[in-house]
This record gives sequence, C-alpha cells and structure tokens, in this order.
Amino acid sequence: MGQYTLLTTLLQLSYYRIELRLHFLQFPYNNLISILSPLVYSNRLNNITMRKEVSHIKKTILGILGAAVFYGLMLVVTNFTRAQQAPVLPATPVTPPVSDQGHSTGGVTATWSTNWLKLNFNAFAGNPTKGNVMYSDSTGDNFKGKVDVCYFQSGNVAVFAGAVEKGNISEGYFKVAVQDNGEGKNASPDMVGVWMTDTVPDCSLVSFPAEVTKGNLQVHSN
Repeated sequence: MGQYTLLTTLLQLSYYRIELRLHFLQFPYNNLISILSPLVYSNRLNNITMRKEVSHIKKTILGILGAAVFYGLMLVVTNFTRAQQAPVLPATPVTPPVSDQGHSTGGVTATWSTNWLKLNFNAFAGNPTKGNVMYSDSTGDNFKGKVDVCYFQSGNVAVFAGAVEKGNISEGYFKVAVQDNGEGKNASPDMVGVWMTDTVPDCSLVSFPAEVTKGNLQVHSN
C-alpha cells in the first residue's frame, strides 16, 4: 500500500508542475488532452522562453511515465518474491482407520472372472488386533497369516490386515476386505477381496472383486 501512495503523490506533484507551466504559457488545461498540448504545439512556438518551458513539460511527462513503469515493475517483482517465499504448510497426515470393537468370521469360496479363491478367517478388533487367515486360489497361490496389523469395521464391511506366516507367495503381508450382505434367498451375495503386498498395508476401505458362491461370512458389531 505504501508504494501505491508514493506513486500517487509523485503523479500529483508532477501534474501540478505541468499545470503551473501551462498556466505560464497560457495553454488551456481543462482535460488530459490539453495537458499534453505542449507536445503538439511546441514546434509552433517562436519564443525561446516558451520553448524552454515546453521542454521542461516534456521532461516532466517522460519522468511521470518512467516513474509509473518503474514502480509497476517494483510491484510485480515484490509480489512475485512474496509468492515464492510464502510458507508451504505441511500436509495433514491421514490416519488409517481402525476400530476398537467388532469382529468377523467366515469360510467361503468366491469367484472373480474365471478364477476362484478359498478363504477361512477370524479377525478381531482391539489393541492388539488379532486373528488368523488361510487362503488359496485357482492360480496356485496360498498362504497362512496372522491378523496383527489392523482391523477396521463399518456397518456390514470389515477390512483387516497382517503378516504372512507361511505359504508359496513372495509378499510378506496380506489385506482382506469382506462384506456381509445377510442371509436368505433374497439376500445379495457376500463379497470378498484379498491382496498380497510387500509393504505394511493399512485398513482403508477397498473394493470387493470376488462374489461368494459357497459358504458364509459374518461381520459382527461386537
């Protein structure tokens, strides 16, 4: 704001200076065009003194333009510098969801595309999370694992993860998601998803690519 005030003051002083000199030369100066009139009429002046006055007015006008350009560049540079130096706030860490109550159990066969999987599990919320998983599928993969990383439950959905204890897979961790859609002939099929990973997984919600075709699973609220 100080730079704008300084520039405005300089422009006002320059305007008054031009106005006084035009008054001396007896030029009309009731608008901006007439303020610039010495630039137009300077070649018609024969009086040496008047020519000098017009020369001063030209220099003043050029000075105003130069000051405006200078301060304009100053403002651009200042604003750019401030933008570059603006503090970057650290991203708020996202805490993976966990539950302190609930458990899920099941023994199912499920299919996706032309493949199938078999999954037996029991998983419990709490600190520590606990449970066991046994898995095999049509590709030949199989493992046995312990639910010891996390457990999250929301409504009829449970997600749990842990470390692989033994099996023929190279990954060291697993993550399981199950959806309990109820029982009875009018109920939708239960759904499951199983993933193997080299890094410690969290229990964020994921999709359910496989549909249960045999067996049953249940997500319990306590």
